[in-house]
Amino acid sequence: MQWLWHYLRNALIQFRKSLRGKRWEHHREELWELKWGLLKHMDRWTLKERLLIPEMMEIYAGTVVEQVLLFKETLWDLFDDSTSPREAYAKRDTLAREAWWHSSWHRAKCVEFFCSEKFDRMVTYPRTRTFRAAARPRH
Repeated sequence: MQWLWHYLRNALIQFRKSLRGKRWEHHREELWELKWGLLKHMDRWTLKERLLIPEMMEIYAGTVVEQVLLFKETLWDLFDDSTSPREAYAKRDTLAREAWWHSSWHRAKCVEFFCSEKFDRMVTYPRTRTFRAAARPRH
């Protein structure tokens, strides 16, 4: 998982560096400050992030910032909402067949990583979570 966030964070940093000139100074600072918030699950956003990130999405519509946020949500969905490894594999395979992520080297590296044999270790969380839920006593 760390590699996925590494690629996505680097995409944001690279975009931030491309914003040159005095006109973009505030935006560079804003992106630097919120780079980790953009990668967090939306349920874990702070109040400040809840206020600023939707506004940022309007400012950065169609840019790497929006694309990273959407891709990140796809990843969180794959891991948080999959109830079994089988479902996680199905979501991964659906993502791999889509074309929208191809335009970014960083997202392509994430999907390449997903399609490797390492994915089996990545779906341990849904497997464990499902097991814990099934093992929990019912009242």
